[in-house]
Amino acid sequence: MKERFAFLLKLYVDGSISSADQDEFFRMLSGGDYDEIVRKHFEKTVFEDDLQKGEELPHDVSEEMIRQIIGSSKSSPVLPLKKKTRLYGLRWAVAASAILVIAISVYLLERQKDSGTFIRKFVTQSSQKTINTSNGKMSVLLPDGSRIDLQPRSSLFYSKDKFEEKREVYLEGEAFFDIAKNPRKPFYVYYNKVVTKVLGTSFNIRTDGISGNIEVEVRTGKVQVYENENMVDNDRKSMSLIITPNQKAIYKAKDRFFETTLVEHPVPVYQKEEQEGEEVEFPGFVFENARLYEIFKQLEEAYGIEIVVSNEEMYQCVFSGDFTKQNLYDGLKIICLATNADFEINGTRILIKGNGCE
Repeated sequence: MKERFAFLLKLYVDGSISSADQDEFFRMLSGGDYDEIVRKHFEKTVFEDDLQKGEELPHDVSEEMIRQIIGSSKSSPVLPLKKKTRLYGLRWAVAASAILVIAISVYLLERQKDSGTFIRKFVTQSSQKTINTSNGKMSVLLPDGSRIDLQPRSSLFYSKDKFEEKREVYLEGEAFFDIAKNPRKPFYVYYNKVVTKVLGTSFNIRTDGISGNIEVEVRTGKVQVYENENMVDNDRKSMSLIITPNQKAIYKAKDRFFETTLVEHPVPVYQKEEQEGEEVEFPGFVFENARLYEIFKQLEEAYGIEIVVSNEEMYQCVFSGDFTKQNLYDGLKIICLATNADFEINGTRILIKGNGCE
């Protein structure tokens, strides 16, 4: 873990750290277990460089600057620096500013401890803690028969002795959930400030590495997502929404706002039926002189996605083709090319735009 912290520290100082890694870095930093690593890092990369050039920084100033990193809000502000040269003063002003940024981040983290109490309590009291340190996914089987596929560098926490009373887990990182159905006992996934509530379905939860937004994608069934009231201010009513197969909810923590759209790779969500122990698969997408009305109706039933047209004359267009092996979006591109139309994703619907056919 020390190597991991040193790596995150370097990314943070270089300004190249992702949102997910930054959250992990702050959690590790706030624990106080890596103070010595921080001290040695800045003594080597900042202080030592100037000492080699004969520029000696006053001891009390260097100590104060390090306290700004590993201390807390009780630290004094960075002391004024006496310039030996213009370059010297500028260098240390920049260094002090960079260090102060970290100090402020730690200070803000300390102020937000109340909102993180729920997570710390849940993790501490969890009897089962699974961390995927491998390079591939790790499958975890829960007491109720649910399966969770943890992605690398992801962690799962839950209490086995309390699971029969309430099915709930806390996730860090990314995972795919295949939840056993139990209408009497909903399944809860806590992920940062978002709660996902399900009865029996499959879905994926992750954090976008670029935006830092939390994404919940539904494969089958339906889930309810809302803010964790234990981790947000109660100055306004918590948002809540239902998402269904091939839909994605994006939680923007900064604005406390949920946005819904479609997943990048929709898959058929038809229910498999069993007849004499055999599964009956959904038929392929092979069309022969079929009207678009019938094609879109079949696609809606297969993917659970509403398809609308801007011009109802489009329904009279005829199409022949086979895109059984194509994904939904590629199939729609083929249809649109053949009918001189276009399509776009509009929220959780697909909009077909065209002038129709004669």
